[in-house]
Amino acid sequence: MKKIFKKSLAIMVSAAICLTALIGCLSVSAATRGEGTFTVGSDSGKPGELVTVPIELKYTSGGEGMGIAASLFDVSFDDTALEITDIVAGDGAKAPVEGVPDEYEHFYTVKYRSVDGTEEISVVDHAVRILAMPADNKAVVTSMQALLTFKIKDGAEAKAYDIKITKQQTCDFGNAESTEVSGAFGNFEYTGDAEFIDMTVNNGKVTVVEDAPVCTHENLEFVSADPAAEGKKGLITFECADCGEQIPETVSYLEQSTLASPSIGCTSTTQLILRASKLLNADATDSVLVVTHKFMNGAQDATSVYSFKDAEADNSAYEWAIGVKSVNYIDIFSTVLYTKRNGQWVSGMVRDFSIRDTAMSTIKSDKTKEATKLVCGNLLTMGAKAQLKFGYNTSDLADVELLNYPQYVTTTAPTVEETEENYIPVGNDFIEQKKAVIATPNIALGDAIAFNFRVVTSYYEGPTDDLKVVVNYESFNGAPISQTYAIDYVDGTAIYNLSVGVIAPNMRQPVSFTVYNGDVAISDTAVYSIEGVLATSVAVDASVGDLVNAVINYSDSAQDAF
Repeated sequence: MKKIFKKSLAIMVSAAICLTALIGCLSVSAATRGEGTFTVGSDSGKPGELVTVPIELKYTSGGEGMGIAASLFDVSFDDTALEITDIVAGDGAKAPVEGVPDEYEHFYTVKYRSVDGTEEISVVDHAVRILAMPADNKAVVTSMQALLTFKIKDGAEAKAYDIKITKQQTCDFGNAESTEVSGAFGNFEYTGDAEFIDMTVNNGKVTVVEDAPVCTHENLEFVSADPAAEGKKGLITFECADCGEQIPETVSYLEQSTLASPSIGCTSTTQLILRASKLLNADATDSVLVVTHKFMNGAQDATSVYSFKDAEADNSAYEWAIGVKSVNYIDIFSTVLYTKRNGQWVSGMVRDFSIRDTAMSTIKSDKTKEATKLVCGNLLTMGAKAQLKFGYNTSDLADVELLNYPQYVTTTAPTVEETEENYIPVGNDFIEQKKAVIATPNIALGDAIAFNFRVVTSYYEGPTDDLKVVVNYESFNGAPISQTYAIDYVDGTAIYNLSVGVIAPNMRQPVSFTVYNGDVAISDTAVYSIEGVLATSVAVDASVGDLVNAVINYSDSAQDAF
């Protein structure tokens, strides 16, 4: 229900009847007579509510000093669904002109009488009659407003109901001296033969809406959180995906819900693996893990959100693996685990982790194998070389603490070669034979060490309903590996970019790439290794040599460890 009406509301209406002998109306020539507009507003509500419809009368195009003398109009509506409860003058736009006393709060009045002549508001033939005229017959006005209040009846059907002006007479006068009320329409009757101005009518409506069902807030999405601390409550806020309402919840402190120390994943992606004990969280019915990545080069923080549902779970712990680029091994990942227990949200302490700190903890531990420590040392060396190459906070390198642990860094420059086995690009017959082709890849040294390559179908003319790239190689330990990457074919697109990560120990292993449609090969097979592509990179740009050596030393140490 809308019961507030602003003074700037531009919807005023009047209904007309000249109340005097209409001397002013009759004395105005047709050439100078004004025009006017009725505009009926609209509102909406539910059964049982009150709604208000503003009706505005605007007067234009009259001669100097012209204004509205009076307006009489019938408003019709569906009285089976709507009940009119009040009609008052609005506070709409006033148009004071010379000769109008300042003390008039309203420059017009609104009266009502049913079409059967009774004094109270009543409806006859679905209509009510309204009279609007200048206050005390003295104010020359160019706009007037009536506000009609309707109650929506119980049981009203949910739909739009028209509010219409079905009959009207409006007259103007050319001076403020025509003050005597005439009997022409003075009894709220459509009688008399006075001249009336032309009126354009824009009707409105009341829309009845159904009661919205009460939302149960079953689909909540995380918005923000402020963790609790010892002696301090926190706050976690969700937004309902169904109704949009934001729901704040108080957070209490619970130290036992904190995360365990992380580990490092050395797969095709370098990962910071966060862990939470299942035993310590056995009574949790919901969870939110908030991870804020704090970049050490001053870039804006980035926040990620996870839950137990997103975790890889073994028998003892929930695990979340966060990929970390080589240049970001020094960056801080600030973590807070929120869990809901017995209907109450709790959070553990805020814990800050990084790849560098986790690797150094592994190196310093008496329980860690020497081969694993060497992998961690070479990993941090690779991160430091990436920082230097790409200019990422070079005043704080990932390997700064390794000066005290030189035994865990491979200092020998590895052999990095492009051979006939690890670098075999496709030939040039794909144009003539109308085949797809895999373009020569480059190496991504982001969170994953991966081949970046393009599949080009410009010359291929066959079916494209099941495009894919099949990747085959033999792991360093002899295990065969086959992976398939689907291509979503888009009509008119000829080039597709793909990235294929390689696990840490396999960077010297030749990898074959073939494009298929279904079971049919539609390209020649290309063979590359990370080592072979890196060797060509060094030949082109010697400045990457230190980084390339660090990558291969890291891979070789991973072979020995795993």
